[in-house]
Amino acid sequence: MGQLQLTAGEQGAFADAARELRFADGEGEIKTPITAAQLLRPRRDEDANGPVGWRGSRTEVGPKQDLWHTMNVVQENVIKGGLHAHNGQPMNTLEGVHIGELPPAKSRASTRM
Repeated sequence: MGQLQLTAGEQGAFADAARELRFADGEGEIKTPITAAQLLRPRRDEDANGPVGWRGSRTEVGPKQDLWHTMNVVQENVIKGGLHAHNGQPMNTLEGVHIGELPPAKSRASTRM
């Protein structure tokens, strides 16, 4: 059985749809800075460069572009998480509150009895 090869545009459309399904709120608004391109980034060498063959040689070169691997890569990124993104705010703020304005944290020793 042949594998259905996707163009870069088709892969992007697939990742966009997955991003919307995963991150959109009730009105369809997506507030996460995570992009569709991040969902297409493979985590494993087998998805990125093809399977490792006999004695470590690669049987294929280049990223996998078939529907099966595209779906697996997007699914793994959506389910596992761990993707990092920046929303444009300065790194030293947390929802508009500067780190220096936060109350001091209690130490673990002071909370134990």
